Amino acid sequence: MIKLAIAAILPLSADEAYYWVWSHKLDIGYYDHPPFIAWLFALGHPLEFFGHAVRWPAVLLAHLVPWIWWPVLEKYLPPGKRLLWAFLFFLCPLTGLGGIVLTPDLPLLVFWSLALRSLFHYLEEPRPRTAAFFGWWLGLGFCSKYHIVLLPLSLAPLLLKKDWRDRLGPRFFIPAFAMGLLGCLPVLLWNLQRDFLSFRFQLGHGLSGHEFRWQWPAEYLLGQLVLLTPAVLWAAWRAPRNRTGTVLLFTAFGPLLFFALTSLRASTEINWPAMAYPGVFALAAFALGTWGRRLSLAFWVVLQLAIFAALGFPEKFHLHEKILEPYRFLSLRELPKQEPPLFASSYQMASSLWYLSKVPVYKLAGMNRFDMYDLWGESTPSGQSFRLLTEEGKTLPEIYSGQGWRVIRTTSPAPGLELWEVRRE
Repeated sequence: MIKLAIAAILPLSADEAYYWVWSHKLDIGYYDHPPFIAWLFALGHPLEFFGHAVRWPAVLLAHLVPWIWWPVLEKYLPPGKRLLWAFLFFLCPLTGLGGIVLTPDLPLLVFWSLALRSLFHYLEEPRPRTAAFFGWWLGLGFCSKYHIVLLPLSLAPLLLKKDWRDRLGPRFFIPAFAMGLLGCLPVLLWNLQRDFLSFRFQLGHGLSGHEFRWQWPAEYLLGQLVLLTPAVLWAAWRAPRNRTGTVLLFTAFGPLLFFALTSLRASTEINWPAMAYPGVFALAAFALGTWGRRLSLAFWVVLQLAIFAALGFPEKFHLHEKILEPYRFLSLRELPKQEPPLFASSYQMASSLWYLSKVPVYKLAGMNRFDMYDLWGESTPSGQSFRLLTEEGKTLPEIYSGQGWRVIRTTSPAPGLELWEVRRE
């Protein structure tokens, strides 16, 4: 109930507003990510009268994760250790308080957990039906975030041993592959119709660096140490390596290692390996000592209290602009209701204003990086004039100036922002 209350009070971030915009233009795929996060936002539309309760369906879905994991934990951990797993899960900032922020990682975490549960069930009772469920959850995970492919990839090294190849042979692979293909069909169809546009973007997004920057791996490693703590990571590595522990080890540390490697090529967001965290906690709960447990949980409690304070009184803290995004456009919510039509220079700005005003605001096609707005025809002005809200120092793209569009008036509605009136001559 506490998390539902916070979810209804805390303004949507710019990325959340972007996914909310998608939910008002429902599709089977989108440029930046698969569609499941938009589908979850669509379920929350009837709740929009109550603060930001549009988040509630997704927040409730995220609370299925402990229930999904519990049968696995019952076989791997003694009762007291299971309770420790729950503390680790709910007090970790990413899986605890972070569960109220709607990103594609949220449904990914759910389907990753369901797939792992089906895999453990299959290892106990090898039935084609259970293998089919494993594939089905993978397919739905692919409709959530493409990172679901790291689950089978993390398991691949196990196949070097004959006993694992025997367990996960054709009897497992064929139904899993067939149902996985069916589950991810919406995303495959969307990409087939658009020359695999989303796939190509994501591959470039995660591996796009042309020169090494030491800040990338440093920020990633520091972020994981803060979110997981050294004590939890060390305990997870030392956990018993029986059959269940081996699967947990590979599927927990596989994503962490993968993103550590990608951080050598490009900037890597610290939330990307979130789907691995329940497995890390299961391993750590087995071997975490008393002092490691106390220090980790106390550190997370203090960290989350600090986050609460910063979000509750943002004007008193020098916060990163990404954190301040939900508050930046509150004073401009009336702008979209005026004429001529308002466009914005970035998807963050357009989505935030659209959500706050409930009046459609499109990013001007061709400004900043390519995103989903550039695929929508409404992002190209159709009349003789429009207004553009942009960051200071921007210029009108050449494609518009070449068509006779001119900026005839500039005002400053807020610090760091300019409002242009643009007219076609």
